[in-house]
Amino acid sequence: MSEAPDLLSPTILDPFASFATTASIRPADTISAGSLGAAPALITSINSAAFTDLPAAMSFISLPTTTPTVTELLDASMAVITTFINPITGTLTMGDLTDFDVGGKQLIKENLHTGLLGAAFLTPEHQVVIAFEATSGFTTKGTSAAFYAAQLNADIDQIASPTTPKNDIQAAAFARQVVKAAAADGISASNVFVTGDSLGGIEAEYTAQQTGLAGIAFEPTGIAPDSSANGNGAAGSGKNFIDVVTYGDPVANLASDIDIEQPLAGPYVPGGGTDPHYGQEFFIGEPANQSYISSSLAPYDAAIAASEANGTEKAYLSGLIDTYLSIATPYHNPFTTAFDLGTTLPPLTESILGAGASSSLTVPTYLAGGDTIPQLLAHIAATNAVT
Repeated sequence: MSEAPDLLSPTILDPFASFATTASIRPADTISAGSLGAAPALITSINSAAFTDLPAAMSFISLPTTTPTVTELLDASMAVITTFINPITGTLTMGDLTDFDVGGKQLIKENLHTGLLGAAFLTPEHQVVIAFEATSGFTTKGTSAAFYAAQLNADIDQIASPTTPKNDIQAAAFARQVVKAAAADGISASNVFVTGDSLGGIEAEYTAQQTGLAGIAFEPTGIAPDSSANGNGAAGSGKNFIDVVTYGDPVANLASDIDIEQPLAGPYVPGGGTDPHYGQEFFIGEPANQSYISSSLAPYDAAIAASEANGTEKAYLSGLIDTYLSIATPYHNPFTTAFDLGTTLPPLTESILGAGASSSLTVPTYLAGGDTIPQLLAHIAATNAVT
């Protein structure tokens, strides 16, 4: 993918959009280990060549009894956004998380052309969390309209591209590098997790599919199934991975395994189709809010169908993206996600992102914030057995 064009002015869209302003940027596609707030230096002791012996498919990764909690993973998905914009003093990065360091510097992957930003964090239990950034325009050196445009282009590619977007492929490659670095620190692959919100959630979802790593994606779309190995997934089975989906969120509900009138998703197929969620779906919020998606997108149904038929879908979505994400804002929002999970965002996130968007305005039916991945998976299984 060539450098993304400046699709539109970053003034609405995502809850983070107002923070996307022009700033100087550094060369694209760097793997770096940088201290927060400083211009990250390129890694000298670790680079891509150092990881060539790591298998592409890390199958059969077991899920330990103790994992990061839902709140810790949500914190990490926010940390990759906010800590580079407003560095804090001390060792704590976000909540209980600290940097996962190599040679005293955090392991980071950034590509300014494809819109990828990933960073590795360490939990108090000495487990590694790889977090990928949502569409925000935040780089390791500041905010950037060009990077924001690249992320928007990646968003559109998730929907309209017939091939896997480059940012997803790079995310999985970065995860393999982190696994290798973790192993050198005595941390097994079963103690490495992936997470992200929105675009970052899609990157985490794809990474888990390709590597078999466990984790949670917050508000991702579905992705194309990969049946090259181990069933519906290149390396992972999806049994150790969760997709958090808010009712009423047109982004997270953009999946072929969700039965809803959604013009941008493939035909509904229970548990499958052209772009299902990888892993186990956990729905939060108010089910009645699903009608918001159909009613909000109904005016665009015919035009979307026509663009798909004549091969202009990507161009059409480029023009529609600000309207579409404005529709998404009430429910596609980390404040809403946190509320419906029965948790809160870290104070640093709230101070940077400002006031939260509207929640579903219902008392959460299940307080999942303190759950580990196995605990939430058990709840999902029990709920599905009842329904």
